[in-house]
Amino acid sequence: MRRLTIGVLTGLLLCGQAVADDGSAPRDVWVVRVAKKYIRGLTTLPPRLDTAWVQPSVLPWSVNLENTLIRTGVDMRSDITQVDAQPGGAVTTRATLDNSLQKRLYFKLGGVIAYGSARLSYGFEASPKSPGKNTYFSFSNFGPSYGLQLNFYRINEYVDGVLAIDGLSDPFVFPSDEPGQLRTFSVEGFYAFNDSHFAYTAAYVGNVLQRRSAGSWLVSAKYLQGDLVLNQDDVLFLAMTEGLGRYGTQQVSAGAGYSYNWVPFHRQPDDLRTGRGLRNLTLNGTVLPMLAFYNYIRAFTYENGAEKAAVRFNGYPGLVLGVRAGLCFSWDRFYLTARFAYSRYGYHGAKYTTFTDGGRLRTDIGTRGVFYDLSGQALFGVRF
Repeated sequence: MRRLTIGVLTGLLLCGQAVADDGSAPRDVWVVRVAKKYIRGLTTLPPRLDTAWVQPSVLPWSVNLENTLIRTGVDMRSDITQVDAQPGGAVTTRATLDNSLQKRLYFKLGGVIAYGSARLSYGFEASPKSPGKNTYFSFSNFGPSYGLQLNFYRINEYVDGVLAIDGLSDPFVFPSDEPGQLRTFSVEGFYAFNDSHFAYTAAYVGNVLQRRSAGSWLVSAKYLQGDLVLNQDDVLFLAMTEGLGRYGTQQVSAGAGYSYNWVPFHRQPDDLRTGRGLRNLTLNGTVLPMLAFYNYIRAFTYENGAEKAAVRFNGYPGLVLGVRAGLCFSWDRFYLTARFAYSRYGYHGAKYTTFTDGGRLRTDIGTRGVFYDLSGQALFGVRF
């Protein structure tokens, strides 16, 4: 066992190094060189940054505890028209089917570890009311004027269904007996044009300090993939939805907005190495609308627990609304941030048609809906 361990360690070292042609000295392979360059870049100041306005922290590491109230969900509507070609004449029935994940606020606990501009966070729901495990994972790289963030949500909740048929005064209301699952994955990046005097992350992340009030125009791009999956064991609910058991969308959006940091007071630390004596309060407000120019929609029908049919089509362009506000108070090596964020993405797809009963029954379905995310977060961090 000891020889095997030594052999494995030796192999790993040889994979990370290569010998120069003349045999004089080992050198790193390209993967190791790229990794070292990336790590050095996490604590390297941007060349245009004016430290009289923006002050990066000299303490590269930080650990954080975060408490978050989140209200994330989806509302989906299907406009249904059925034409039954009977011998005595066609019979047309129109109906509207609404499915929505219950909009219950839930409380999330999590932690963040950061080095320089890179951050890794994980959170889970602390409320005992959830019918399933809700988790959140995020990785980000935030510089003073740029940022890239990857987010993953998984939420288990009961789904409400409402079927309204033309000619009937009262709709059918049918909550699910089994929880559905909402999964969202997103990649979002931004760039601030005032990269010398403005730090967007000063009020949200705590890795830099805004010493004087400043603002900047922003550009941003985002990729979002969302899926609402109903529980296939909930036979009655699926029967009421005509077998529609899964909805999904893929969206690419881009936009521009404005962000401003207001600094009521700032006091330089007495000791830059420890941050002792530092006092800073920064408040931020950001408005960032975007246009979803790519909008791919999917709808899946199920029968006896198996996928029966899938319909895919491109939807119309939609507006993505994003509003954020936050503050950060720093003292010594500690900081406390609070933030509010709201985003809303509505999509609208063209109608698609299915035929059943040998082509006798024609069904036209138009799909539209809204994904939304409302959150309030408090975070306490320590730099070291």
